[in-house]
Amino acid sequence: MLARWIWRGALNGAHQGDTVSTRKVLARILADSEEGSVDGMLEMVKEELLLVPDLADRFNFRFAASKLLALAVLSLEPRNLLTGDRLAAGQLIHRVTSVHASSPLLPVFPVHRGENDHYLQSAANRIFHPPHPGGLRRLLTGITDSRLLLSHGISEEARQSLDDGDRVAFLKLRAEWMRPRVLTFFNRYVRWDEPDRPSIASLIVNDEAA
Repeated sequence: MLARWIWRGALNGAHQGDTVSTRKVLARILADSEEGSVDGMLEMVKEELLLVPDLADRFNFRFAASKLLALAVLSLEPRNLLTGDRLAAGQLIHRVTSVHASSPLLPVFPVHRGENDHYLQSAANRIFHPPHPGGLRRLLTGITDSRLLLSHGISEEARQSLDDGDRVAFLKLRAEWMRPRVLTFFNRYVRWDEPDRPSIASLIVNDEAA
């Protein structure tokens, strides 16, 4: 249940991380009732999210929505496009030394200062991968292994668009392929469609305590 509280609050913005919101959470914690505490905390994040973060959204790793999308992308277990090895997410994220540093997700197509192309600025233009001297777009065009491509959310159709030099189509197709998978990933943790019932153990009356 606590996992639901964490994920729901992260998605609907209830977890602000400031003093006021922290005090509200602490006020829901009851010293003599774990179940009551959890129920109170879940009540704070009961509002369902109408718009789930999407790969077509503008990407900024300093904001929670982009970090959540990064977790969804990581759930695909991305692999190194050169070796085929599963990438160690911790090593890539470790390179981001502060909230002001660049993201561990690198752009497929370079984004130049002042460029306002929506899809270039989106999460669809980002993948988890170590830097490559020739650039990630050039690296991707040489990959034919569908297993490697799908580990980065790149379908065969999107891969063909990349070969054709149609970057907008590539980014749109990648966002479309990822959309249901991102939704499934978040639903796995928030479980808004399931009742938040107390555990059976909490309903058993202890004779000694009665």
